[in-house]
Amino acid sequence: MAEPIQPPTDFSHLADNLRFLRLSKRATQRQLGVRAGFSQGYICRLERHLWPTHPEHVDRLAEALGVEPARLLERWSQTGAFR
Repeated sequence: MAEPIQPPTDFSHLADNLRFLRLSKRATQRQLGVRAGFSQGYICRLERHLWPTHPEHVDRLAEALGVEPARLLERWSQTGAFR
């Protein structure tokens, strides 16, 4: 089976960061979806690594969370801090 084509931007950390930041804001998937203009199901699929996203969606999610878009894509260090 062929390897899936990877997007040019590394979204591999998006799911974990999205969930962490959403929970740190004490928001439900539904609340974040409403703020960003997405369905709760879309947020759920993103957090579970089941759905690819578009760079413009990262911008909308970041705005809804009150963070810079880069924060959603950052890699975590072993101490749990953003690098």
